[in-house]
Amino acid sequence: MPSPTSGVTINIREKPTDNENLPYIYGSDQVRLERGENPPGSGFLMFKHTSPNGQPFQVDKVMFGDAQVSDIGVNYGDKIDHLAVWYWRETLETMTNPLLAEVFRNGSYTYNYNKGGMETSWTSLPIIQNPRPIPLHNKDLETQLDGLNCYLNDAVTLNLTFENSSKLSNNSARGKNTYCCITHSPNATSGRVSVEKVKVSCKQNPNHRSADCYKHEFTPSNGWRLAAIKYDPTGGSTRNRINLNGHKSPPSVTTVYAFYKDNNPKLIYVEGNEENKWFKSPTGGNSNDENWEKVLTDLQGIKPTNFNSLTCNQWSKLKEALTEAGCGSLPKCPQEHSQSSFRLSAGGGSPSTPPGPQGPSGIDGYRGDTVEKGTQDTKSLQEQEQQQRTKESEELRQEVKEAEGEGSEKEKLKKKEEEDGVQVTNGDQTGSTESSSPEQGAAEGDPDGPGRGGDGTAAEFGTGAAEAGIFATIGYFIAGTTGSGAAGFLGYKGYKLYQNFKGDPWVRQI
Repeated sequence: MPSPTSGVTINIREKPTDNENLPYIYGSDQVRLERGENPPGSGFLMFKHTSPNGQPFQVDKVMFGDAQVSDIGVNYGDKIDHLAVWYWRETLETMTNPLLAEVFRNGSYTYNYNKGGMETSWTSLPIIQNPRPIPLHNKDLETQLDGLNCYLNDAVTLNLTFENSSKLSNNSARGKNTYCCITHSPNATSGRVSVEKVKVSCKQNPNHRSADCYKHEFTPSNGWRLAAIKYDPTGGSTRNRINLNGHKSPPSVTTVYAFYKDNNPKLIYVEGNEENKWFKSPTGGNSNDENWEKVLTDLQGIKPTNFNSLTCNQWSKLKEALTEAGCGSLPKCPQEHSQSSFRLSAGGGSPSTPPGPQGPSGIDGYRGDTVEKGTQDTKSLQEQEQQQRTKESEELRQEVKEAEGEGSEKEKLKKKEEEDGVQVTNGDQTGSTESSSPEQGAAEGDPDGPGRGGDGTAAEFGTGAAEAGIFATIGYFIAGTTGSGAAGFLGYKGYKLYQNFKGDPWVRQI
């Protein structure tokens, strides 16, 4: 067996026969071949050629099948530590279109990429430092491989990175909103994927704050296909993969609508053939391979064609799904606001609590058939309640007048009996004494006790001069009948009249 130091032949199209990631010896036991996914989960396989003992070795020549490769970065007689070549997983069966080559020697890493064409030829990778003291890895390596995969295999990676979405969508008016790889779209004008910003809102009021999403649309043609859906987490050093139902590269996907939280995608709507579905990001875990799940919340009928004209029910469903996916909270539908206000005005709230001043986003701030109907129902209810209050108040006035008359007659009789020397009966006296104190009457009739009226009561109602007249009348009757049986009656009736006004914040006058 010839010594590895005398020069060996490396065949970059060689692969392990069992397709396992185990060391494989070929070339008369002169070359050790290892295969592994690098970066892990990226979909790209690295084939690393070394000497069997791991020591530096001298290369005689490099072959790609039967064709000799002269520009991959290794020349005749060069001594290297290893030569590594990357392939996309979908090309492993035929081992066609190698993407990137890495040569490690004398402590430095040199990178060359395949220029394509009928014959495999290579040229230096245009990166900041080449050769470099440390190897490409993680996001830096995967970004280069994604671009080369588009260039050489017509396999496009949807890049949902927020910066990419935001920047390109802002240039949509100028036609500079496309991407794929630097070869096909050096100026963002001829890429295979277009990006635009889409607003999602409720049709009850399209001007209220909406949920924004970004549309990434890829049109497959002439053999083009989708390789993967990925994004770079904001502030991170990785490139994350979005797997749908376990598929790293769903072949039918053409368009993705992405909703973001903290500049990272959290909820997406995927279109492709008949596979139109909602997916949400997984919770927890630090894996770069993200297995997104179908949204279980009922989002039926919510699709891009009606994103800007959702019904109130659809908006609520989407809001629930966005919250569940971690996208934060969104405003309520205008119809929800109107229904809430209608319930309060129809008696859903406490009857003793008058409504505060209406804010700028109240019922009248929105327009729609449902809201108008709610307003009409509220006004009808107010009119009915006001009529009932007026009727009760008139009856109460009459009872007060009758009580006043009865008290006057008793006073006249008492005076006449005193003049004639006749004693008032104990029953009459007792009856007069029990209700002689307006404070005691208030304590029995008013659960809050004395001190309820006065300026504090008027300030609490905020009902104006009409109410002030009513309370003045009540006070006059109670004061004028102190010491008579009418006092207790009027204390109770006066409190009832007070409650009538306090319980109806809509009534302003009788």
